[in-house]
Amino acid sequence: MKNTRARKAAKTPFALRLLRFIYNTAGRIFPVYFGNKAYELWFATTRLKTPVYEQPALTSSHQETIQVNNLPITVYRWWQKNSTPQKTVLFIHGWTGRGTQIVKGTSINCLCPLRTVIHPANKPAHWK
Repeated sequence: MKNTRARKAAKTPFALRLLRFIYNTAGRIFPVYFGNKAYELWFATTRLKTPVYEQPALTSSHQETIQVNNLPITVYRWWQKNSTPQKTVLFIHGWTGRGTQIVKGTSINCLCPLRTVIHPANKPAHWK
Protein backbone atom coordinates (compact mmCIF):
# COMPACT_ATOMS: atom_id res chain seq x y z
CA MET A 1 0.00 0.00 0.00
CA LYS A 2 1.39 3.37 -1.03
CA ASN A 3 1.85 6.20 1.39
CA THR A 4 -0.55 8.86 0.10
CA ARG A 5 0.30 11.54 2.63
CA ALA A 6 2.15 14.46 1.10
CA ARG A 7 5.43 15.45 2.68
CA LYS A 8 5.60 18.79 4.43
CA ALA A 9 7.99 21.25 2.88
CA ALA A 10 10.87 22.23 5.13
CA LYS A 11 10.25 25.53 6.86
CA THR A 12 12.46 28.38 5.65
CA PRO A 13 14.68 29.66 8.48
CA PHE A 14 13.76 33.06 9.92
CA ALA A 15 17.15 34.62 9.06
CA LEU A 16 16.69 33.72 5.39
CA ARG A 17 13.12 35.02 5.35
CA LEU A 18 14.33 38.30 6.92
CA LEU A 19 17.17 38.60 4.41
CA ARG A 20 14.74 38.06 1.53
CA PHE A 21 12.38 40.69 2.94
CA ILE A 22 15.14 43.28 3.38
CA TYR A 23 16.58 42.72 -0.10
CA ASN A 24 13.12 42.71 -1.69
CA THR A 25 11.98 45.96 -0.05
CA ALA A 26 15.11 48.05 0.53
CA GLY A 27 16.68 46.74 -2.68
CA ARG A 28 14.03 48.60 -4.66
CA ILE A 29 14.99 51.88 -2.99
CA PHE A 30 18.79 51.34 -3.04
CA PRO A 31 19.38 48.91 -5.91
CA VAL A 32 23.10 49.62 -6.40
CA TYR A 33 23.97 49.22 -2.72
CA PHE A 34 21.99 46.01 -2.24
CA GLY A 35 23.15 44.67 -5.59
CA ASN A 36 26.77 45.09 -4.46
CA LYS A 37 26.01 43.49 -1.08
CA ALA A 38 24.32 40.53 -2.77
CA TYR A 39 27.36 40.10 -5.01
CA GLU A 40 29.69 40.16 -1.98
CA LEU A 41 27.57 37.60 -0.13
CA TRP A 42 27.39 35.29 -3.13
CA PHE A 43 31.12 35.26 -3.85
CA ALA A 44 32.44 35.39 -0.29
CA THR A 45 34.05 32.26 1.13
CA THR A 46 33.87 31.13 4.72
CA ARG A 47 37.34 30.73 6.18
CA LEU A 48 37.42 27.79 8.54
CA LYS A 49 40.24 26.84 10.89
CA THR A 50 42.50 24.01 9.82
CA PRO A 51 41.43 20.81 11.62
CA VAL A 52 43.94 19.02 13.81
CA TYR A 53 44.11 15.99 11.48
CA GLU A 54 45.30 18.26 8.61
CA GLN A 55 48.21 19.76 10.59
CA PRO A 56 50.72 16.96 9.78
CA ALA A 57 49.98 17.38 6.06
CA LEU A 58 50.51 21.11 6.35
CA THR A 59 53.81 20.84 8.18
CA SER A 60 55.17 18.11 5.87
CA SER A 61 54.49 20.12 2.71
CA HIS A 62 56.78 22.40 0.77
CA GLN A 63 54.92 25.73 0.49
CA GLU A 64 55.50 28.59 -1.88
CA THR A 65 53.55 31.55 -3.20
CA ILE A 66 53.47 32.25 -6.91
CA GLN A 67 51.96 35.19 -8.80
CA VAL A 68 49.28 34.47 -11.41
CA ASN A 69 47.83 37.56 -13.09
CA ASN A 70 49.17 39.62 -10.16
CA LEU A 71 47.29 37.45 -7.65
CA PRO A 72 49.17 35.49 -4.97
CA ILE A 73 48.49 31.75 -5.14
CA THR A 74 49.74 29.49 -2.35
CA VAL A 75 51.00 26.17 -3.71
CA TYR A 76 51.85 23.08 -1.65
CA ARG A 77 53.92 20.14 -2.81
CA TRP A 78 54.39 16.70 -1.38
CA TRP A 79 56.79 14.11 -2.77
CA GLN A 80 59.22 11.54 -1.54
CA LYS A 81 62.37 13.54 -0.87
CA ASN A 82 64.86 10.87 -1.94
CA SER A 83 63.37 10.21 -5.40
CA THR A 84 62.69 12.12 -8.58
CA PRO A 85 58.95 12.47 -9.28
CA GLN A 86 57.76 11.01 -12.57
CA LYS A 87 54.10 12.00 -12.39
CA THR A 88 52.16 15.01 -11.14
CA VAL A 89 48.74 15.12 -9.51
CA LEU A 90 46.90 18.44 -9.48
CA PHE A 91 44.49 18.47 -6.57
CA ILE A 92 41.47 20.76 -6.89
CA HIS A 93 39.43 21.41 -3.77
CA GLY A 94 35.94 22.80 -3.25
CA TRP A 95 34.71 26.35 -2.82
CA THR A 96 35.59 26.71 0.88
CA GLY A 97 38.23 24.01 0.87
CA ARG A 98 41.93 23.90 1.61
CA GLY A 99 44.81 22.20 -0.16
CA THR A 100 45.50 20.09 2.92
CA GLN A 101 42.11 18.38 2.59
CA ILE A 102 43.85 15.81 0.42
CA VAL A 103 44.53 13.85 3.61
CA LYS A 104 40.80 13.08 3.96
CA GLY A 105 40.42 11.10 0.74
CA THR A 106 43.46 10.19 -1.31
CA SER A 107 46.25 9.85 1.17
CA ILE A 108 49.51 11.66 0.61
CA ASN A 109 51.30 8.62 2.01
CA CYS A 110 49.79 6.40 -0.73
CA LEU A 111 50.70 8.66 -3.66
CA CYS A 112 54.20 9.79 -2.70
CA PRO A 113 55.85 6.33 -2.89
CA LEU A 114 54.55 6.04 -6.48
CA ARG A 115 57.08 8.72 -7.46
CA THR A 116 54.30 11.28 -7.73
CA VAL A 117 54.39 14.96 -6.80
CA ILE A 118 51.09 16.35 -5.52
CA HIS A 119 50.16 20.00 -6.18
CA PRO A 120 47.10 21.45 -4.45
CA ALA A 121 46.65 25.21 -4.83
CA ASN A 122 44.72 27.72 -2.73
CA LYS A 123 43.27 30.75 -4.40
CA PRO A 124 43.52 34.14 -2.64
CA ALA A 125 39.96 34.10 -1.27
CA HIS A 126 40.48 30.72 0.31
CA TRP A 127 42.72 29.74 3.11
CA LYS A 128 46.10 31.44 2.54
